[in-house]
Amino acid sequence: MPVIQQHKDEWRFGLLGKDISYSLSPWLHNRHTVTRELGIEVPDYHIFDIASASAVIDFLDQFVQQPKAVGLNVTAPYKTLVAQYFEAPTSAVNTVYRTRAQQFQACSTDPIGFIQALQQLQGFHPNQITHMVFLGNGGSVLSLLEWLSHHPTHFPKLTKVSLHRRHAHKDHLLKNLESEKLPFYLQEFSPSALQQSLQEAPAHTLLVQATSAPHQGNSLQRFTSALDGFSGFFYDLCYSPPSILYQQHARSYPQRALSGGGMLIEQARASQQLWWHTSLSHASMRAVLRTYTHTGEI
Repeated sequence: MPVIQQHKDEWRFGLLGKDISYSLSPWLHNRHTVTRELGIEVPDYHIFDIASASAVIDFLDQFVQQPKAVGLNVTAPYKTLVAQYFEAPTSAVNTVYRTRAQQFQACSTDPIGFIQALQQLQGFHPNQITHMVFLGNGGSVLSLLEWLSHHPTHFPKLTKVSLHRRHAHKDHLLKNLESEKLPFYLQEFSPSALQQSLQEAPAHTLLVQATSAPHQGNSLQRFTSALDGFSGFFYDLCYSPPSILYQQHARSYPQRALSGGGMLIEQARASQQLWWHTSLSHASMRAVLRTYTHTGEI
């Protein structure tokens, strides 16, 4: 993994977040790979690991003044903060880019990555899903819920979204999203509450493990019992390795379990399109990750 950089690099290009040394983004946007595959010169991609929100604001104030700045990826816990800074049309963002008019804007490529990666699930079709259950309520979930509220026809039979949130103080961000066609149900972040949600319509439920807790040392072991008897689709947004919940479901229903590697790749490709108006192929990115991480869990 590349050395974590201080945030004084003149290029101002990389990943912004906190406690993010685990990230695979530096491999996806590796300068040598991009130059070789796409024939364009790009700067080195750095990790900007910043400890506080106030320091992030200082960083962004400097970033927008850099004439050589290309863009950023943004991850927890700063997706909503960066969205507010750039007055983005969404509550949370994961990409900052320079427009053709040389103005910086921010958006989320999470929904694109989410939908594209779902196509990897054999036998999956959006028409099958009546209930979507989220474990976690971070920035990715906010972006996905906003997308769902504006594109209800993509899951035409979806009638309920259950949100098992770790942080109730974010509930106010959902007030403008709920509608009669897509009601949200705020639930506790507990095994018993999750199990109850999964028992309502198990064959037509999509469970999305969206918390970054496994990357922070929380294995989610206590939630394994909640998946007992669950036969629906499981989508784990974690990667390398996926969470213990994914591993459990994949053993019983391998065709109905999807790890977060595909979403990671597709959202990265969408970010590259914003930065450079071109991108590496999915196959190229997957090959890069397997080469650098020496693992098949992508």
